[in-house]
Amino acid sequence: APSYAWRYQEDKDDFDGKEWKYCQVEASNSIKGVVWRETPKLLVRMRGKELNVIVKAEGVVFGNLGDSDKVRLKFDDEEPFSVGYNDSANGDGGTIFLKRTSKIVEKLKKSKKLVIEFPVYMENSQRATFNIEGYSEVCKI
Repeated sequence: APSYAWRYQEDKDDFDGKEWKYCQVEASNSIKGVVWRETPKLLVRMRGKELNVIVKAEGVVFGNLGDSDKVRLKFDDEEPFSVGYNDSANGDGGTIFLKRTSKIVEKLKKSKKLVIEFPVYMENSQRATFNIEGYSEVCKI
């Protein structure tokens, strides 16, 4: 069987009984953060019927003063497109929740490579590359 970069996990909330499903992949490169370089992670999470696509990079502050809170995504050789994002509710500047989750997950199922271009505080825009091959085989989301 082929080996894919995705890691999948299921859990059940012992408080309300809702099922959690997580599928995560790490970028093949790092981006410059506030102090050091960080390797971003892409996480697809489903809790009950709520679907989230999350990008996390500890030590990085996404966004810029006056920026429009958008990232650009490029799947395989397709044209890049922009999606908005929301910041983390706990104020963690290195975690963003991408919008248009259904479209992103559909593209994850069909693609092998994803490049995300981020606005990073006090830096030029930076790009992280993810090997997303095998999403459909590994992730049950």
